[in-house]
Amino acid sequence: MSSRQWVAAVASLLFTMCAHTQWTAVHATETRTETITTPAGLTQTNITTSEYFRSNDGSVLTVSTVRAPNGMFLQKVGQLYDAEAPAQYNLDYKKKTAELIVRMDQPRPFITNRSQYNPGLQHAKYEGLDCVLVPVMLNGRRIGTYWIDDKDDLVVEKDVTFPNSHVITKLSSITRGEKYSQSMFRVPSGFVIDASEAKTTPTSTR
Repeated sequence: MSSRQWVAAVASLLFTMCAHTQWTAVHATETRTETITTPAGLTQTNITTSEYFRSNDGSVLTVSTVRAPNGMFLQKVGQLYDAEAPAQYNLDYKKKTAELIVRMDQPRPFITNRSQYNPGLQHAKYEGLDCVLVPVMLNGRRIGTYWIDDKDDLVVEKDVTFPNSHVITKLSSITRGEKYSQSMFRVPSGFVIDASEAKTTPTSTR
């Protein structure tokens, strides 16, 4: 599944809950494991490890170094959610392009202590963190689960199944409270923005 399809499929989850006034800045390692099933029934697993950054305004940047099986460097890529724009981009550092995937209203942190708003949600531990398990819905059908740290409203695990792929994204080595320049969460200087296939999500209720 392409990055554009992934964002479009799950973005609405980020805009359906009320929130606090500010995010907690976070740095972590993100590991994304995607298992793809081909039309012939064969399976292929791709693992991508990225640096994950979240700013106080809710912007998120993940940066990955893509290498060949022999370890040779191929390219540096990233995904950026710019809360100021607000918009989601795919970044190609070699071509210096920012592909605009979707325009979407600024997400705000999820409600902490969700049990008082939705007592039906399950709770569980993730690497010592108290998490709430939020269903991921698509067209009225549950396709997966987000594990959200109840303290800092951080999505620490995403487990989502699409027709031909299963994607698990996990955060590890999580640190909080670091200071980042806001320029880090904007499209880099000198990059060309390609908005030819951008989509727009409905505006959330504030």
